[in-house]
Amino acid sequence: TLDPYASLAETVFARHRLPVDSSARLPLLRHHRVHGFLLLLEALHRGFPRQVVIELIRSSALRRPEEEDRRSLWRPHLWERWSRVHGITLGVESWADLPRLIREQTPPEWIRESPMEHERFEERQGKDAASAEELVRIIRELDDERKKWDELRRGSEHATFLRELGHRWIHRWGEAGSGGPDAGHGAQKAVLSLLDDLGELDRIGDALDRSFGGAGESG
Repeated sequence: TLDPYASLAETVFARHRLPVDSSARLPLLRHHRVHGFLLLLEALHRGFPRQVVIELIRSSALRRPEEEDRRSLWRPHLWERWSRVHGITLGVESWADLPRLIREQTPPEWIRESPMEHERFEERQGKDAASAEELVRIIRELDDERKKWDELRRGSEHATFLRELGHRWIHRWGEAGSGGPDAGHGAQKAVLSLLDDLGELDRIGDALDRSFGGAGESG
């Protein structure tokens, strides 16, 4: 959410002639790429809570892996069910436990009594575990992004990182849609402008440092 920057958001949104709700969030939810970007930030910031992760991986805005073998493992509808059944709630290591939980599932008795059905169960279980491994791989890649983000201090560093994060993870981030501004490009421009303004905070901080430093020296 952009609630902490509501007044700044209103100024930037007005510059792009976009309506802004008092919560500073609802207008962005109408645009799937911007919504996907905010989900991405929320997942990183909050430590990958289940509901946010599931909404993010279901979003059409999130980039899919380019490798065909990885794309074939992309099964958000099953990831949602498995994480619910196995009680995944929060945290990288909780998600990382999902493949093991799937492999340890035992078939019902009627499957164990049929060699053919048992073979099918084991084959399906192997594919399910591989798909769960792909989900864990994605979350670990996102956690690597979070660690890089945590190390940043200056506003300009945050702005650059977040802008590049959008390009790495959000499909066609920063590009105009087929419908032009009405397709959400204006909302993306508003968010990118917020990042520009975030970078400007460095100038304010540096000026304050100089002012207080000068005052200390003169005293």
